[in-house]
Amino acid sequence: MGKAQKRTFKSRTNPLGTATVPGAATAVESKDDVPVLLKKLSSSDASDRVWAAASASNLLMSDDETVRRMLLSNNVISALVERLSDSVPDVVVQVSGALYNLAAVDHGAAVEISRRNIYGAIQSLIPRLATSIDGIIKNNEEGQRLGDDGRKMVLLTTDNMLSLLR
Repeated sequence: MGKAQKRTFKSRTNPLGTATVPGAATAVESKDDVPVLLKKLSSSDASDRVWAAASASNLLMSDDETVRRMLLSNNVISALVERLSDSVPDVVVQVSGALYNLAAVDHGAAVEISRRNIYGAIQSLIPRLATSIDGIIKNNEEGQRLGDDGRKMVLLTTDNMLSLLR
């Protein structure tokens, strides 16, 4: 009998062909850039939070393991999990994608994500997603209010959340 093949994740840096965030960082110039990026995740400006989440996703997926280690040592997982409860849908989409991407490339980080109350964050996100999905299916006022981009965001976030639960 042959051995069972090890299951691997396929990385999805840009699932469903959604637009990327313009200007999102793909590399860091120095180790001082990492705390700045993490600080922007907590910014009061939504566009800063979207940019920071997209940049974190790009950097976590990069081939430079040093950058990934710097982000992880600066507690990026906790910062991303905290942002799952953000009121801005773009932030939630980028954060869920960053967490999925991190789990896909680093099994140790996937275990750490589960330790950081990801389930509580997902549980608080489920009612918002369920209401939106129900509106999309029934094509009621909520579903119509979302529009095509909103529907794509809801479905993308749901996909990322379900992928994290695997």
